Amino acid sequence: MMKDQLFKNKPGLNLVTDIIRLYGLTDLNDTKMFTKENLQDLNTVDKMNNYIERLKDYYLPCKAKKYLIDLDEKKSITILRQLLKQYGHNLLAKEKFIKGIKYNFYQIIQYSNKKIDTEKLIDDRIVLSFD
Repeated sequence: MMKDQLFKNKPGLNLVTDIIRLYGLTDLNDTKMFTKENLQDLNTVDKMNNYIERLKDYYLPCKAKKYLIDLDEKKSITILRQLLKQYGHNLLAKEKFIKGIKYNFYQIIQYSNKKIDTEKLIDDRIVLSFD
């Protein structure tokens, strides 16, 4: 019997935690925010490529072809989001403008807590502009 539409088996918590660490976070309960720029600094995509073969053991073959090939920051965030959902967590995205530049901030949250913690933003001088 299929578990869901993405995975043939639920990825182990140790694997998910190892992957979470590639994003500069410690575990499922780390609520620190990160951006795609942070992922570039951490070389997350390069490091994710080392986990592709292990992830293929869990993904359905048709989904592995879609998500685990030609990784970039966007796909790596999608993969993280998919893995988190297996453990009752989600990855929320929040757009922030800092000095006129738009950044997407990402944060792990439990499903019961749907609000992103904007108090944890590094720079409190945020300017929103509407066109």
